[in-house]
Amino acid sequence: MQKRLKLKIFRVSLNLNQEEMAKKCKVNRGTYSQIEQGKTRGSEEFWLNLKTEFKLSSDKVWEMQYEGRE
Repeated sequence: MQKRLKLKIFRVSLNLNQEEMAKKCKVNRGTYSQIEQGKTRGSEEFWLNLKTEFKLSSDKVWEMQYEGRE
């Protein structure tokens, strides 16, 4: 899997560290780190929490979730 740079850029643009972002997405920091690094896909619940917490469009979440895939 590729790193999710758009997810990281989004987090940094909000001036949040991984711990703070993880808390907002209702996962632990280790899980969040693995998602951001592309080591794990992340659950549907994680992506829904991200969308809801930050009032993101489905398209924006899709871009972050499937970045680098053809």
